Amino acid sequence: MTILTGCTAGAQLKDGIKNIYAFRAEHLPGIVAVDPQGNPTHQGPDTLYTIYIESTKPIQWLKAWKNGKTYSIIAMPVADTSVDAGIKKANGEHVLIILTKGNVLWRLDLTPAEKQAPPPQKIKPGHMLLQGRQGTKTVVRSVGNEVELKLPDAV
Repeated sequence: MTILTGCTAGAQLKDGIKNIYAFRAEHLPGIVAVDPQGNPTHQGPDTLYTIYIESTKPIQWLKAWKNGKTYSIIAMPVADTSVDAGIKKANGEHVLIILTKGNVLWRLDLTPAEKQAPPPQKIKPGHMLLQGRQGTKTVVRSVGNEVELKLPDAV
C-alpha cells in the first residue's frame, strides 16, 4: 500500500495549496458503437483524470489543459480524512491519501470541455495545467507525476 500524507512544514504558499495528487486511468468501453459499415465510432480508450488537492483555502477550479485539450473541472470537497484513490496499475498497490489536520481535501474530476481554450501559460511536457479563482486572484498550477490507476475490466 502506498500512503500519501500531507505535511504542514515548509514554505507556505499564498494560495494555500499544500499537496496535489494526480491520477489517470484508461477506460475501455465494454460495448463499442459502430457506424453502418461496421467501423468503430469510438477511437481508443478514454483517459480519466482525477486530482486531489489538499489546501487551507478554498479555490474555485475552472479549467485544465493536458496534451493540447481543454477540460472542465468538477470539484467536490472530500468529507473523509483519508481516501483510497485506487490501485496502481504498475504494481497493484492501493493508494491511500491521508489528510493533514486543519486542511481540506478536494477531488477534481476532469471532463472534456465543449469549447477549446488556449492555456494561460506554456505547459511543460508531460504536465497538466489547472486554473482557478481565489477571490479576485487567478490561480494557475502545473501538475506532473501522474500515477496511473487500474480500473475494473469492462463487462
